[in-house]
Amino acid sequence: MTLNAHNTASEPVFSGEHRSTVRASAARWKNGAAPSVLPLPQPVSDVPKVSLHGISLSYETTNGNRLLAIDNIDLKVRAGEFLCIVGPSGCGKSTLLHLIAGLDKPTSGHVLVDDKVVEGTGTDRILIFQELGLFPWLKVGENVEFGMKMKGLSKTEREEKIRYYLRLVHLSQFKDSYTHQLSGGMRQRVALARAIALDSVTQVRDPLPVVALNNLSQDRRTRLALFGINVDLNPGENASAVTATARDSRSRSYSLKVEFVGKVPTLDWLTQVIVRLPDELANAGDVWISVKLHGQTSNEVLFGVKVQSEPRTVTLVARRITNGVDNYVDAAFSFEFGMNGVGALSLTRNDWDILFGNRPDRDTFRVTMVVDDRSRIRDLGALNWGDSFQVPVIPAYPVPTDEPDVDAVVGHMYVVHTKDTNTDLYALFRVEALEPKKSVTISWKSVQRPEGD
Repeated sequence: MTLNAHNTASEPVFSGEHRSTVRASAARWKNGAAPSVLPLPQPVSDVPKVSLHGISLSYETTNGNRLLAIDNIDLKVRAGEFLCIVGPSGCGKSTLLHLIAGLDKPTSGHVLVDDKVVEGTGTDRILIFQELGLFPWLKVGENVEFGMKMKGLSKTEREEKIRYYLRLVHLSQFKDSYTHQLSGGMRQRVALARAIALDSVTQVRDPLPVVALNNLSQDRRTRLALFGINVDLNPGENASAVTATARDSRSRSYSLKVEFVGKVPTLDWLTQVIVRLPDELANAGDVWISVKLHGQTSNEVLFGVKVQSEPRTVTLVARRITNGVDNYVDAAFSFEFGMNGVGALSLTRNDWDILFGNRPDRDTFRVTMVVDDRSRIRDLGALNWGDSFQVPVIPAYPVPTDEPDVDAVVGHMYVVHTKDTNTDLYALFRVEALEPKKSVTISWKSVQRPEGD
């Protein structure tokens, strides 16, 4: 399985800037990692995957003469191209493959892979020999395991991959058989399973940005769309077979929800994997994401979740019900989506974070608005955005609880920890102006979860 971060647009775009944008920056490779998050070439590179320039090879015979095996071969193979070399017995087909694999050196000319001269063997090239090269003293599963063991994969990873690749070549029931007990065709499949299992741990190139998606439904939370080559679910499997994990700069791990896994229409070799970022990663800065399928875990890829650097301003009117009409959407505000009013009609009660003017006797803010709310709010006193202060930890209630309202005071800063079934985030806001029992103007910004929570 090879997963790709693929960008179909130059920049992710979000309507109304209601959610952090996501960009990819660099990858941190782990030696021996299994399938890697990597790019599909966009646009396709002009550099061939394999190229031969003036390749010739001759041998010295026992009588001192030179035997010309290959003479002045030029060849270019594009990435993803399927190429067959056809010719009569003894014409040099295997010799040519041995040169590409780095097992032999040409008498003249050069072999290049990814525009780099081949100096010897490497795990970026897999060769299945006519003789297969299976170890007769090892069982089928142990033959498949051999290369992965040399690469340092853990026993758990090796066992998962053995099961997967033997099932892929329809040899699961022969895992504990010796190779001499198999037919010639079955031995070919063992060699194939060993080759592709080893190929899955090969290090690959840095990723391109992923696609950032929003508004897939009424739920506007940010998604990432990853695109993968050879990501094949087994019959009866669905998105639950794929897991995704994120790690922030403080080494805290988060399980991401995998919402969709499926083939891209008209491109049956390409699979799309859509994951959703949790609220806890809003304004997280650097985030490392990896995915896992059939026991294969990708390398971690570094993404930058954009941090809201400057506060924004919004005016909320006091909540009132007049002639049966509730102005709730004008009195409530969503830090997560940065919106209220008519433009936020599609939001649900779980999406709102604060409500102004819910009491007729005084001006207050309220954070408890749904039955599963465990949200908290704290008045930090008189503070300006330029002041030096630390966002305090205010743990959410362990069970749904009605948080008391807090008074709205001009010049005061407030911290909110919104926590319910759909949301878990921190935000700061400051009261800039107040028209008693009519409206309040606040400046606000979402902030990273404080350390210790």
